[in-house]
Amino acid sequence: MRILYDISSIVRWTGPPVGIARTDRKIALSIRVKHPDIEFVYFDAERQTYRRVNKPWIDPFLHGEAGLNLFGAPSP
Repeated sequence: MRILYDISSIVRWTGPPVGIARTDRKIALSIRVKHPDIEFVYFDAERQTYRRVNKPWIDPFLHGEAGLNLFGAPSP
């Protein structure tokens, strides 16, 4: 079975990990440990589709070390 987890809000958040952003990251990290085969995705508003996050980028996104530069991108 294929499981997808949407981390759109995580990849878009570039501020400090507070409130929902912090909780969202903790849940995603916990799921990653329990389900190592899970696929993380984010919504690409320009293409109107979900895109898979490449494995080397998952940890930087989940730990707040990376974010997508969406300046000028349409709002989902």
